Amino acid sequence: MRPLFTLSLSDIVISALGKAGYHKCEELFEEYQQKALDILKSFNLNFDDIKALMQGPGAITAAQLLRNEQMNEQIPTFSESLDKILGGGVQVGSLLQICGPPGSGKTQLVLQLCVNVQLPCALGGLESESVFIDTESTFSVDRLREIASGASYHCSKVASIYNLKEDMTNFTPDAVLAGVHYFEVENILKFMSVIEQLFELVRINKKIKCIVIDSFTFPFLRITNHIDRTRYISMIIQKLQDLALEHSVAIILNNHLTTKISQEIKVLAPALGESFSHAIPNTLLLGIVDNSFSAVMYKSYKLAEEVVLFKICSLGIRDI
Repeated sequence: MRPLFTLSLSDIVISALGKAGYHKCEELFEEYQQKALDILKSFNLNFDDIKALMQGPGAITAAQLLRNEQMNEQIPTFSESLDKILGGGVQVGSLLQICGPPGSGKTQLVLQLCVNVQLPCALGGLESESVFIDTESTFSVDRLREIASGASYHCSKVASIYNLKEDMTNFTPDAVLAGVHYFEVENILKFMSVIEQLFELVRINKKIKCIVIDSFTFPFLRITNHIDRTRYISMIIQKLQDLALEHSVAIILNNHLTTKISQEIKVLAPALGESFSHAIPNTLLLGIVDNSFSAVMYKSYKLAEEVVLFKICSLGIRDI
């Protein structure tokens, strides 16, 4: 009899099943348990999900893993230097943390990504859609339209060179706005509710390939209990990682910088602590250098640490 807590389920799911009298995996399958099924459905789960978790993942070879990584799709930024340090663009099927001080271009970059994920396939794009989760009420439809207009203008020029004008008919500023799904979140409860909704949303709408959270930090600021905050963060990150891998979605988390004391020296570091940062495979650090915007891969398991410069103009993100 295998205990339920040994499965990679959230504490909330395990607690709900426990209150209903289910503590072992096999207890869910002794008879047809409508009560257990109703509980699982409330968390977008079913009996097949439990069986899959009990079986565990199958092994693959390193060669297969390499091929999978090479086949991963990417979202360009419209800055060749930024794309270079990102390994060709933002990887679909992974999590990326973008952190930096106020005014360093975090929101501008994610708005650009929400537009660029919709680039036509004929121009090497994904022709997909995006989700923008706004926790700080900083989302600007006017700015999004401005960036969309810049992208449409740029792509129209490229399409005219290669006789691809017909492929640009659906890539207009209005069409781009229609391809961005917006959620406004004011507190941690609504934040968790939206995270749960994302699984159903991407299951129904297969075109969603980019999810932005701007910012990931804000919903947790009012949680004063450190243990509760860590538990919420761990649970949400696990869900986002599952979402990215299962549905091949790029998930971008904007984060603040905070002051960290290291050997009696004050240094800037991503907010929410080291346990949060360690859970994210790639972190892009933005800043301002000599009136230009800078970016460096602050942390990555495979990308080199290299500083590049870019600019933010009325048309969006571009090279200097």
